[in-house]
Amino acid sequence: SAAEEAELVFSCFRSPQENPWFADLAKLLQLPPSADPTAPGPFAFADPQHVEDLLAGAGWLGVGFEPVDFAYIAGKGDDPVADALDLFQRIGPAAQVLRAMEGDDLTLALARISEWLEAHRSGDLVAFPAAAWIVTAGHG
Repeated sequence: SAAEEAELVFSCFRSPQENPWFADLAKLLQLPPSADPTAPGPFAFADPQHVEDLLAGAGWLGVGFEPVDFAYIAGKGDDPVADALDLFQRIGPAAQVLRAMEGDDLTLALARISEWLEAHRSGDLVAFPAAAWIVTAGHG
C-alpha cells in the first residue's frame, strides 16, 4: 500500500501508430495487430482509459496524462544501422519473428530492415519519432 501522500509518476508509450519504430517495422514484416492491445508489452498502457481504470482500482486519484514526443535512438556509433539491427533482433516486434526465420527468408528480412534503418540514419545515429505519456497520480 502506498503512503498517504505518495505520488506516482511513470512514462509509457502511446499508441503503436504514433511510434513508427514499432508500427513501420511491424508493417515491414507483415505482423498482425495484437489481439489484446492491453496485453503485456510496450503498448499495454497506451490507452489512457485503461490506465486510469487500473490506477483508480488501486486507489490512485487525479490521474493525469501529458503527451511527450521524442527521438527514439535505435542505433548509434560507427555503424548505427548494425547497432539498430542488433537491437531490433533482441526486442520489439521483429525479435520473435526473426528468431523463427532461417535461410533466405531471414536474409531477405534482415536486408529489408537494414534498408529501412538506413532511411532513418543521420550521421552516427538511427532515430525514429516516438510518442509517450508521462502519467501522474496521487494517493489517498
